[in-house]
Amino acid sequence: MLRSLRWRLFLWFGALVVLGVVAISFGTYRYASERFERQLGNQLKAVAYSVAALLDPEGLAAASSHWDPVLVETRRRLQIFSEHFDLSWIGLYRFNGRFLIHLADGGDSGDGFCYGYPILDVPAEVPTAWNNGESIFVPRYQDAFGTWISVFHPIKNASGTVVAVLDVSRNADEVTDLQQGIVAQTVRMTALIALLTLVTCFLVARFTTRQLELVSQTVREIKAGNLHLRLPPLSGSLELETFVESFNGMLGSLERSQADLQRRVSELKALNEISTKINYASSTMEILRVILEKSVVGLQATQGSIMLLDEEKQALVVQVVWPEDADEQRRASRELRPGEGLAGRAFLDRQPLVFNRGSEGCLKPYEQTLPASTQNILCVPLVSDQRAIGVVSIINRTSGPFGEDDMALASTMAAQVALALEKARLYELAITDGLTKLYVHRYFQLSLDNELRRCRRYSSEFVLILFDIDHFKKFNDTYGHQTGDLVLAHTARILKGALRSVDLAARYGGEEFAVILPESNVTSGLAVAERIRKAVEAYDFPGQNQSLKVTISLGIAGYPTHAEEKIDLIRKADVALYQSKKRGRNTATIFDPAFGTTPPAKT
Repeated sequence: MLRSLRWRLFLWFGALVVLGVVAISFGTYRYASERFERQLGNQLKAVAYSVAALLDPEGLAAASSHWDPVLVETRRRLQIFSEHFDLSWIGLYRFNGRFLIHLADGGDSGDGFCYGYPILDVPAEVPTAWNNGESIFVPRYQDAFGTWISVFHPIKNASGTVVAVLDVSRNADEVTDLQQGIVAQTVRMTALIALLTLVTCFLVARFTTRQLELVSQTVREIKAGNLHLRLPPLSGSLELETFVESFNGMLGSLERSQADLQRRVSELKALNEISTKINYASSTMEILRVILEKSVVGLQATQGSIMLLDEEKQALVVQVVWPEDADEQRRASRELRPGEGLAGRAFLDRQPLVFNRGSEGCLKPYEQTLPASTQNILCVPLVSDQRAIGVVSIINRTSGPFGEDDMALASTMAAQVALALEKARLYELAITDGLTKLYVHRYFQLSLDNELRRCRRYSSEFVLILFDIDHFKKFNDTYGHQTGDLVLAHTARILKGALRSVDLAARYGGEEFAVILPESNVTSGLAVAERIRKAVEAYDFPGQNQSLKVTISLGIAGYPTHAEEKIDLIRKADVALYQSKKRGRNTATIFDPAFGTTPPAKT
């Protein structure tokens, strides 16, 4: 390809230069020819004026024969001028009204042209010169004797009347021969210049393409992916040096951009994997483990942890570590106060902190507080709604110290953690009761619908327990609503402690609670109800001056044993609860069809 380019450059530039040389040569020739003709015309005019000044117009007008003394003298003078100025022809004519007639000439054979010889083949401008009395120049005209370059000059008498016309001419063939000699010389010079030009163009094209071969070879290797390669210095011109400098600068920018793009792709890949796994995570802790794992792997570190703020203790507590076999010191639920250690300071300042062992700076004092195995650590605060809620710590980057890009990626991951925690918090606020921390009534209804669908699909069973606190209104009136709230909160705590992880407890309304026991029958449901009742009965509730005792009454109904529709199941559990009240309270009762299906109105 470069050889083809070399020949194309050679041919194009050579052709352009040769055409330029030819055009210049032709223009020069045309200019020289025209200038030569103008100079020749001026010379002939000068001769004509000189001859005219020596002639006798009155004698010429009176001459009437070939041997007239005036004509003889005129011929002698014309011959002198013809020889002296190397004229091809010099003659004198008179216009008889119809055509020119010969008077005299300066040629060697002038005596042979008789007086009165008619001159017929003259240019049309000659009668005009006679009539107007003006000298005219005729560049070229042809008669029987050849082609001529002539000046026709009127000879006037004292009164200004034209009495004769002087013809001063040079043979055009002589001029043509001279011009052809000039053309031949010009062609030879043009050919020589063209040859030298072609050789120069070839050498220039070869030199240029040699530089381009270096560029082409380098570009091919760069195209193959070797962005570390750079163009070698190219000599020859400032433009080539500028090109190399600009091209190498572009490669450097491209290499940095590619590295940045690869890093961005890795970040996006990690974020995409995080988003995908978050959608299938079953709990907040699982989400945190996924994000932490991707953060550690994405930053090429060996381990990491997530610490969250415990509102009651006002301390940062380790919640998640990765990998699971990480250092026991990090796996332990170690607590840090805000501002304590690197993580505590990052939490307090709400700014990421990077520590690389051996580096100098304001974090140097923390080096002594870190284990010897910790070479570098990156702590990024978890911030939600302008409030710090925890810290992500990434430890021991395997590919070198942490940098600004690592901090940016870690901050992005931390934002994902904070977002997941905030979503979990908002979701928890939406489905849990603020006082008891149990699920709210609406979530209970949705969960009951889901459990009914599940049991219908898989032909399984479950139990619903409804219970309330005995004499709670009287309790509130006696001890006050604050104590009543404490009783509700402690009862909820006891309830959660008596259930399995798959069971669901909710605040049904007021002092009423509801429990869903999946994969349970009424017999096992009664056992759970008794366990709850006894735990509440045995618990010492905090009072103003002394501990208080509380009892509960429970009603139990099972699906599909007692009902297959939600509203019927709730109604029958409520009927069983009323029977517990009727029996004296502090008891658990399984629904029996003999109780009826309509609970009494509550007062």
